[in-house]
Amino acid sequence: MNISFIYGFLLVFAATTCGAVKETESQSIVSDKGKKITLNIVHKESEEDIDVLDDKGTPIIKVEIIEDDGYQVDKPANENVCLLSKLEEYENKSYCYDRMEYPSSNTSQKILDHCDGRSIYVLVPIKCRGEELEKDNETTPDDKG
Repeated sequence: MNISFIYGFLLVFAATTCGAVKETESQSIVSDKGKKITLNIVHKESEEDIDVLDDKGTPIIKVEIIEDDGYQVDKPANENVCLLSKLEEYENKSYCYDRMEYPSSNTSQKILDHCDGRSIYVLVPIKCRGEELEKDNETTPDDKG
């Protein structure tokens, strides 16, 4: 399953749903590989909690959107890490990320509580390999000067 697809979808989803009324909902989407993904979403006053499940109901990732701090907190089911991304990064239109260690001294108590003692990394947007190749292919000999 393409985790970049899920991160990209959740960043866009986060930017459009924060601040909603307190409620619970479930949504299903189909991944780029044709697999069904279920989102169980709990809307809170300034947070969204999203459990992402695969087509068998197995947890893939838990996502917590903390609007007050401006971060999305991702906790993959297969790793003991906490991945932070800024909510406004969805505008970058790049769904590829690199991890950088993030010192807990720079992190709010609310995010530390959500991370539950996991190692904390910040996700930094990077150019996707496919985009880089496409750009290189678009260059003509005249463009090289």
